[in-house]
Amino acid sequence: MIRRGFAVVALFVGLLACALGPALAEGLPESFVALPTRPGVTLPLLVTGPEHPRGVVILLAGGKGLVGITAEGDHAVVRTGGNFLVRSRALFAAQGLAAIVVDAPSDQPEGMSAAFRLSASHVEDLRRVEAYARERFGLAPWLVGTSMGTFSAAYAAASLPPDAIAGVALTSTIARGASRWALPAGYGNGVLGVDLKAIRVPALVVRHQNDLCEFSGPEAGPRILDALSAAPRKALLTFAGGEPARSKACEAYSPHGYLGVEAEVVAGMAAFIFEGAPQAEAGR
Repeated sequence: MIRRGFAVVALFVGLLACALGPALAEGLPESFVALPTRPGVTLPLLVTGPEHPRGVVILLAGGKGLVGITAEGDHAVVRTGGNFLVRSRALFAAQGLAAIVVDAPSDQPEGMSAAFRLSASHVEDLRRVEAYARERFGLAPWLVGTSMGTFSAAYAAASLPPDAIAGVALTSTIARGASRWALPAGYGNGVLGVDLKAIRVPALVVRHQNDLCEFSGPEAGPRILDALSAAPRKALLTFAGGEPARSKACEAYSPHGYLGVEAEVVAGMAAFIFEGAPQAEAGR
């Protein structure tokens, strides 16, 4: 059930964030961090948001995870910022969340394969990001993945100790594999191949009812939520509407990437992170 009064407040905050998003992107400081992770490997990060946030989200983009985060003088630069989570980082900041965008590590210059996202090396990289978030902000972060980034978020959440992160959010979750991804055996059903019952932190599954991507159909949402059987608190958020697609079905400027409803989606996610009361339609 949804507390309607809370939903109205959350929706207002979401609309306000949408209006302020461009201004926040210009006005909020964004810092570049080259984080050492494994021997000889650095992980580029882009940090956006208040220095004293209410929470922290680690944002894991889809595709090959190549964001192109660099520093130019005193400014952090994102060269490929179209991904839903990357372009919404100011909206997370408007909700009081520090947003840490993660790029591909230096030993993956062509981007991260699905197999790398399901590796101990990737988990170690994200463990270092988690430790950085704790050191800088004094808060346990949430892992938030979208599309191929849900492999990263789910696998790391299942592999890290339960007290390492505050929760995990999976948006446009991959629920069907493709032969070209060279997935390890057992991942024909995408993220459902991860040992999701090993995730013992709050978990949120987010979908768009008009997501036409063949690998993340919204019908998989309830199965993913059911598989998160050990999560102490969990929810499925379903969104609709937005702008007409301007990209292919599995790319960022479509319902798969919540085009036109970014603020509503981020507000709903923040509501769950902070209150456990989702703002959007419950999908169960």
